[in-house]
Amino acid sequence: MVHRTVSYKSNDAAGGAVLALSIWLAVDNTSFLLLTRVSDNESLQEFNHPSVMEHGAYVLIVAGGLVFLIGFLGCCGAAMESRTLLTLYGLMIIVIFVLEVTAGALAAVYKTEAKQELQNFLKHTLKKYYSTPDQANSVTVAWNAVMSEVCPSLK
Repeated sequence: MVHRTVSYKSNDAAGGAVLALSIWLAVDNTSFLLLTRVSDNESLQEFNHPSVMEHGAYVLIVAGGLVFLIGFLGCCGAAMESRTLLTLYGLMIIVIFVLEVTAGALAAVYKTEAKQELQNFLKHTLKKYYSTPDQANSVTVAWNAVMSEVCPSLK
């Protein structure tokens, strides 16, 4: 029983750590910004805008909460030898797997439609949300990062 709970506890700890850091980031992003500005890493500096940090924090809160919940179900189910919790854990893992396979299959089947919709969406975000580098929001920072990877000559 100890071996089974170790893997669930590591998922639980990882989800809890992501959840805790993202909540700290959402509540007090100024101290986090100060912490990242200590680093000399230039790739971190472009993400040091408060709006980018705020949007990233909300995404990480959802992801961390989901990983924590799934890990908690698995850990408690294994520790208490509860068939119900382990079944719920297994079902959540199966649902995530099925969603990933479905997304991959849909992307393969509707490749041309997805490409056109993605292009329309990206053009829309450029026109509506892209701002100047001085007042960069999360969309501007994301576009700048993508363009510096796609077209290194733009750096």
